[in-house]
Amino acid sequence: MQIIGRLSQRSVVSALKINLILALSTFGVGCGTFETLVKVPVKPSEAVVDEYQIALYQEPIHLFSGANLGSKMKQQRLMRRTENLIVLIEQGRSTEMYRGIPLDIYQREVFRRFNRTLPHIALGGGVWSVAEDSKVANFGQYKPSVIEDSLDRGESLDGIGSGNLAKAIDIAAGIASGLRGRTTLLLITPWGLLDQSAREAVMRFYQRGRSQAGFQIIPQVDAWNGSSGLNCVYAVGVGGKLPMSALRTVEDCGLSMPSDRLMQVRDMEAFVEHMLFMGPEDNDGDGVYDYKDKCPETPPDRLVDYDGCNRFVAESRR
Repeated sequence: MQIIGRLSQRSVVSALKINLILALSTFGVGCGTFETLVKVPVKPSEAVVDEYQIALYQEPIHLFSGANLGSKMKQQRLMRRTENLIVLIEQGRSTEMYRGIPLDIYQREVFRRFNRTLPHIALGGGVWSVAEDSKVANFGQYKPSVIEDSLDRGESLDGIGSGNLAKAIDIAAGIASGLRGRTTLLLITPWGLLDQSAREAVMRFYQRGRSQAGFQIIPQVDAWNGSSGLNCVYAVGVGGKLPMSALRTVEDCGLSMPSDRLMQVRDMEAFVEHMLFMGPEDNDGDGVYDYKDKCPETPPDRLVDYDGCNRFVAESRR
């Protein structure tokens, strides 16, 4: 009995030691499998959260240097989306105010930032104000620097031939049908003027881009000649908080944005890039862009790696 009692006592002591080791391991002490925590001094009195500065976003007029979109275009070999650009600016409402500034001046600033973001590429088309004094024949190449110089000299924009936005869009559609290639229409206007009639005019602008060259819709009424290129419509609205999705359908190209979301350099750059380009080139269609593709002539239906080269190579070629 004494021997059995001693064995039992030793078994109890061993079990206690095992339980103690497991307990210390659980709390990260001793030789357990858990990593010890790093001790960081806590000083709650020094933790201060600065107030978020939103003054730059609230101020509508400030310095704007523009983005170097041209270098990105060359580096990534961006593909062109459009060959022509037509800009319509709603003016003549200087009595209205937005953010404490006359509406005309605010829209002029949006247009200036757009022009300064455009890369140096050849574009046909032109820019007009939604006004009655018509000089529609005065279009050719869209040159941002020339446009800015004329506006800085105090010259006003040529009128499109109508003070009604819907009719102005129809006139712009006629101009687009006379241009070669794809045409993009940019509207800079208060959101409130994009009513049902203006949205219907936008749909007519889209429809002309889908028509074959020489196609006429009700020729005895308006001699609506179709164009061979794809038309896109972009809109920058003043006074709105959210994009107006009613300007486009799923199958159409285009984008609508509130002006407040385009006043910063990177935001305007993204907007202009979306308007002019479709993305980097991928000539061999392997899913790796050309500017990253180390094997630019990969045969079709081949699996490639991240460098655009064949993922599986025959043993004889190794």
